[in-house]
Amino acid sequence: MAVGPRISSPKTRAQKKRRFILSPLQRQLIFGGVLLLGVGLLMTATWYVTRINSFQLERVEVVGGFTISHEAVTQVVEEEMSGEYFRLIPRRFLWLYPEEHMIATLKTFPRLKEVALLRDGRTLIVTFTEFEPYALWCQEKNDETCLFIDNVGYAFGVAPQLSGNALLRFLKDEAEPQLGQSVFPSTFLREARVFVEDVERELGLFITHVHSRGTYDLEFTLAGGGMIKVSQTKSFADSYSNLKTILSSSEFEHLEPGNFQYIDLRFGDKVFVNEEPIVQSGETGSTTASTTTESTN
Repeated sequence: MAVGPRISSPKTRAQKKRRFILSPLQRQLIFGGVLLLGVGLLMTATWYVTRINSFQLERVEVVGGFTISHEAVTQVVEEEMSGEYFRLIPRRFLWLYPEEHMIATLKTFPRLKEVALLRDGRTLIVTFTEFEPYALWCQEKNDETCLFIDNVGYAFGVAPQLSGNALLRFLKDEAEPQLGQSVFPSTFLREARVFVEDVERELGLFITHVHSRGTYDLEFTLAGGGMIKVSQTKSFADSYSNLKTILSSSEFEHLEPGNFQYIDLRFGDKVFVNEEPIVQSGETGSTTASTTTESTN
């Protein structure tokens, strides 16, 4: 007896179809698995690719400076490149080395001014400049702890206990020396130094300290004793001209460091000279009651 074709009902076909429909949870699990597999493959590829030898910084070259050790700079850079990012990418990887962090770390060197990094193939070139000492900023005339300042007045480092007068010392009333601060304008520093150099070269007087008092008054202390007082309301050139005139006159040609208290040039053509011998009382340039001679140019 022949058997006819099997006829399935709509209900049976729907049941078969439902067997292949994934639930939302199943779809999420499959998607998550594929995603994890993709991430794992990507991380594995990244791990191997970023460790290819030709993709690593091989050496460090340091250029510039004159007192900061190149070896010390190289050591800092090498330390910054050691290790990995997230235990995955080497910090020596050519395109991901920690440039900004390196620069920030190098700038902690006391005398380092500017630094730049340049990659040349597999070589990292570090170039830097240093702050150059222009003068000292001190609290007191006999202060052994002063700060280095550059030619724009920026205090960038603590000076060792220096003997002699290789660097001019600047003082300012009510201004305690602080690193990272600037209280002396660059124009003032430059003009004051020209005045000091002119006095030394042409008049043979060596100035060791420049003391800014109040808004306008300046006191130039001489090596060996004595002081020159000027006002910033007048140009340094005018003050120097008046000083030169006084010291070349027959009345005051005998003046030399140690035999006068001060020469006061603050009042234009009227110059006051205190010829009382200096009495030492703990600090060069200290004064006692004395007589003053007035001279009119």
